[in-house]
Amino acid sequence: MNAPKSLAVVISDVHIGTNAPTNWYQRTVHEPYLVAALDWVVANASSVRELVLLGDLVDFWTYVPSAKPPSLAEIIAANPAVLGSGGALGRAVAALPGGVSLLLGNHDGTLTPADVATLSASVGGEIRQVDPVHVLTGAGGARTVFSHGHLWTMFNAPDETTRFDPLPVGHFVTRMIAYKQVNSLLKPGQTVADLHLWGQPSPDFSEVTNAVEKGAANLVSGILLELFAKDAKFPENEPIVLPDGQTCTIAEAKTIYTPLLLRWIAQWGTDAVRAAMADYEGGSYLAWFAQRLALENDAGLVVMGHTHQPVGGLTASPVTYINNGYECAAIPDLADGTAAFTFTVVDLEQAKATIHQVKPGQPGGTYAVGDFSAPLFPVVVSPLEDFSCYVRIKNQTGRPLTLGRLADPAHGRWVLPPPPTIPAGGRGDLWLQDFPGAAGTAGAATYNDALHFAFTCPTGPPELGFRNTAVGPGSDFVARSAAGPWQSKGAVPAAGHPLQVDFTVTDADTSPDFTGRCGENSSAISSGLGLQVGNALVLNGSTALNGCIQANDGGCVYGISLSAGTFEGIYGYRLSIDGQGPSGFWSGSMYLAFTDRTGDTYRKSFFSSKRQTLTLDYNSDDSTIVRIQWSNKSI
Repeated sequence: MNAPKSLAVVISDVHIGTNAPTNWYQRTVHEPYLVAALDWVVANASSVRELVLLGDLVDFWTYVPSAKPPSLAEIIAANPAVLGSGGALGRAVAALPGGVSLLLGNHDGTLTPADVATLSASVGGEIRQVDPVHVLTGAGGARTVFSHGHLWTMFNAPDETTRFDPLPVGHFVTRMIAYKQVNSLLKPGQTVADLHLWGQPSPDFSEVTNAVEKGAANLVSGILLELFAKDAKFPENEPIVLPDGQTCTIAEAKTIYTPLLLRWIAQWGTDAVRAAMADYEGGSYLAWFAQRLALENDAGLVVMGHTHQPVGGLTASPVTYINNGYECAAIPDLADGTAAFTFTVVDLEQAKATIHQVKPGQPGGTYAVGDFSAPLFPVVVSPLEDFSCYVRIKNQTGRPLTLGRLADPAHGRWVLPPPPTIPAGGRGDLWLQDFPGAAGTAGAATYNDALHFAFTCPTGPPELGFRNTAVGPGSDFVARSAAGPWQSKGAVPAAGHPLQVDFTVTDADTSPDFTGRCGENSSAISSGLGLQVGNALVLNGSTALNGCIQANDGGCVYGISLSAGTFEGIYGYRLSIDGQGPSGFWSGSMYLAFTDRTGDTYRKSFFSSKRQTLTLDYNSDDSTIVRIQWSNKSI
């Protein structure tokens, strides 16, 4: 019996053109690397389920402004050893019948279905064009999402609002770069493959980001185009011939693309700044969008390209982000290790990936494939830090979980709010991110009117009371901070950021444990096992306690959980109490008393009317809480 095919191989950003001097990919330089990578796919075809061509396989951008970019047929004719009959891509297609997928990038975004059919006919087998967000699922349910990456970059995402659809502003920038290369940088007989980092211009991009931050919507595109035009010494009234034969000047483009920023702000709000920077700073700003894409698709892994910067993962995240890098680095960059020819191998069953590189200099002039180590990227770019709460709720009950009324977070904002429904056997991912400043994050969600989840990741030091907290049902609640280890059940690391919490909700979590009379000046007793370590308190069938544990003038308790650890170097147990005191002058405090199974009682009170999580630390021979009292007067 044959083993199931469990691998996906990703090749992106090859940028094959007609080998014009301004093309990043040069057949005489890069073809042996690309052939070696594709032949590796053929050699391992018994394990490969899919070859994913992750965008920018071919290139219609890297040409001087006066030349009409070539047709796909011309690109194929210029590269027969890869794209022609019997070429390396054809061998991979033959080895993986129906298993080669093509996603469009920005440099080949004008490819049509007829073009894809032409490419398939040339290589002698089917290449399937798939959606720009492509998801593959392993037999066990693990999910990996693939996308080129340009969809989240303001200046290179497809723009369907102009007569040049889908060409974005970035097309005109690339054409001006080619103009500068030919007129200022290339010596006779040279191509851009001879230039370190292709000799790209580096204007002061801060003018663009300043315009974005100030909301100067009518200036951003014009500033960008003007910067590159000045750097390349390209006349703004000189026509640029576009792939479909239309022409446009930079002066015209500055007007045509004026609404760009407004559209991005309408879709992304303040995250439009990230999108404006996502093509720059080494691609570091793209990591935020990559993580969001994975969480949106219930995926454990996201693979992108576009930035030409290999990424080996995220420094602290509930998911993994891999960037494939690129396959058309310049000769000096390949020689000194500045860049490498990289491709990615994904284990679809585990949703994990490794980056490989192709190296020359092997016996007989051959090329070898080996592992490649890529850096980890943060989700939030320095000097800012990430005080997010990443929360996962796994529903292992026999029925859906339905979200109740969702209050605005006490601190931070929802990037991914709690989903309206978490199906039986499914999961919901939540992302609460902090605003710049000192507040951090604090939020909560309630499902089925009974299951209350609350979590905080403050910015201050724990010794001053600024501790990470989490409250929720289920004995399988675990947490960790940053990239640290997962704590024991019910324990929350006091410090570190971001905070990650995984809740598992079972049928047992929906059954009442404490019963009592709701309202002011009352109490509740355990009807079963009591409140044990790792659990949230369930009162009258609900972990949302604010409808029952109440004080005068709005004082209430939202949730209570018990954890074990070493607290203040003295105590072994901690009650985390999410609540607020009464509001208004002379309203007093809300007093609470907790009695454990040994009969010892521990007390805490809320004075401030601002919602907060208080902690009550104690030691006990039997830490289980069996009685709770609340009152408007001291107990």
